[in-house]
Amino acid sequence: MILNQQQIQDIIVGNPNKDLVNKGKAYNKTMRRHVYGEGLEVHLSTIEGYEKEALHKLRVKYTRSNKDLFARIDRPVDKVFSARGGSIYFNLPDELNQRAAALAMDVRDGYSIRKWVEMFWRPHVVDDPYGLVFVEMMSVQNALQARTQGRSFVYPTYKSITCIYDYLPKGQKLDYVVFNVTAAEKREMGLKEDEQIYRLVDDANDYIVKRTDKDRVRILDKFTIPNFFGEVPALVNSDIVDPQFAVGFLSPYDKAVELAEHFCMKGSIKITHDIMHGFPKYYEYADDCGECSGTGWKGEDKCPTCKGTGKSAMTKVSDVKLLPYPKKTGGEEDVKVTPDVAGYITPSKDYYEIATSDLQLLEDVMNVTIWGTMSRVRSQGMAINGDGAAKTATEIMDELKPQADRLHPFSDMAERRHRMILDFTIRLNMSMPTYKGSSVNYGRRYLIEGPDVIWTKYSESREKNVSQEVLNDLLVEYYEAKYYNDEVKLNVLIKLKDVEPYIHNTNEELETWPIPPFERVRKAYYLDWRTSRTMAFILVHTVEELKSDLTTYTIKKVEEGVGLKDDTPLAVKLGVGGTQALQAWMADPNMDPEAKENAAVFVFGVKPEVAPKIVAKKQLPAPGGPQQQPDPIV
Repeated sequence: MILNQQQIQDIIVGNPNKDLVNKGKAYNKTMRRHVYGEGLEVHLSTIEGYEKEALHKLRVKYTRSNKDLFARIDRPVDKVFSARGGSIYFNLPDELNQRAAALAMDVRDGYSIRKWVEMFWRPHVVDDPYGLVFVEMMSVQNALQARTQGRSFVYPTYKSITCIYDYLPKGQKLDYVVFNVTAAEKREMGLKEDEQIYRLVDDANDYIVKRTDKDRVRILDKFTIPNFFGEVPALVNSDIVDPQFAVGFLSPYDKAVELAEHFCMKGSIKITHDIMHGFPKYYEYADDCGECSGTGWKGEDKCPTCKGTGKSAMTKVSDVKLLPYPKKTGGEEDVKVTPDVAGYITPSKDYYEIATSDLQLLEDVMNVTIWGTMSRVRSQGMAINGDGAAKTATEIMDELKPQADRLHPFSDMAERRHRMILDFTIRLNMSMPTYKGSSVNYGRRYLIEGPDVIWTKYSESREKNVSQEVLNDLLVEYYEAKYYNDEVKLNVLIKLKDVEPYIHNTNEELETWPIPPFERVRKAYYLDWRTSRTMAFILVHTVEELKSDLTTYTIKKVEEGVGLKDDTPLAVKLGVGGTQALQAWMADPNMDPEAKENAAVFVFGVKPEVAPKIVAKKQLPAPGGPQQQPDPIV
């Protein structure tokens, strides 16, 4: 939208979207109270009819905010930025991709675009859905310096709804936006701090506007520049539209706000109870004060030792209470009071247990409301049912699937902001006004399931003989879940997955398979080869080069006559199929003895000094027939 001067004046004077902005500010205030604890003291009002002023002050002073609660609720969003399987397509010629990638890796203060979205957009989509991701451009001098250094001269910013005077959303984009100019910005421009100055951005220009009187404004041409982006370079923080209003936006946690209010109130009552009733009460049978003989008076004044009580209390660890032996009086023995001469009255646990259970239940309800699954914080642990029984892998997977579904909207919103920043960065830094835009995918493998759960799925799939493709995917998921903080080890294992022969099967399982015997030997020597190669060696070589290196290593070991690390008979190592194949080769009348020896050594892994002993030098007559097959090899 391109505004004319009259429209600009109408917007500044009339503030047509004031109600929308004020609603956003109020919403931001509520969410920041829950997420950061701001303004909690003012919000906690007296519970009329039940709470005295002194008790209310105590509750306000010691109440804990919901900051930790929302930190736990927000934790699954970490998975959006650690998810596997994402990609970025720059939609540029190959020779320009490297330049675009370099710009995206340092878009502001050393942050990549992805990291900026995680660090700055992610928290504010929760607490400020009406706020903006707004792309700025450096001043001319700074832009020239950045361009010389190969850095981007456009950069993303977060604009709070509190700094916005007026704006007109069109979906998540804007037709225009008007910012309040701060006192510091006025001083920087050489303007008076008490002047009403606004910054208005539309599709054509970036204006600085001064309100000269009640109904008139003036555009300050000195500070007004063209809008080189060609549109308002902004997106509203949240894609979630408020269904109650024609225009409005919601936090992803909006449906749990009322529960959070209740959680805060119940938590404040509990902490007050803990302070008032959480301390044990000491009691003792008191002796008469030795100073006043139990009267409480010294002359006309109260006894300074017992302060008028007439009793002497044990106040020091070294104090001793002396009791006389029980005596018989009138045929009855005195009542024995020890060891109950002193002690503590322990507070009841009933309310504490009820209040703690209520707070945990509220947190569970909030988690189910937002994520579709209960909180994983339990005194018994994440993998334990309420009755104490261990959860099965299927139960854990069923509980986590709704959470993965709820993460998709977060990924969609993050991708959209990332794409906007990237497109503006490429369009201006690379002077491509007709650039059609990039494609950004954050991936959807959220690594919610732990490695133990994924390994169980993988093991069960192996037992069911599912396809190799499915097993490969599960094995990669297991590696990603276990080594997501160790990129080097992860890349090594994913590469070796395609190097190890028959990775999903054991040597024993391969014995009955009709595969080339040499493949069994490669499988048997794989572990020795793997331990002899460094991670750096594996990383710098391709899969095909590593396969070739494994083959060369295996042949070398066979030629050296180096057996495997056990004394298992060759027939057992080869299996039934391998042994039969070896027998057939040794009995083949078309092969000379030298060829048979070479085959035994290089194909079947027979030691060179043993090979001549198992090769038949001539054909022997078979009983009842013209020829006899060689004796079986044991």
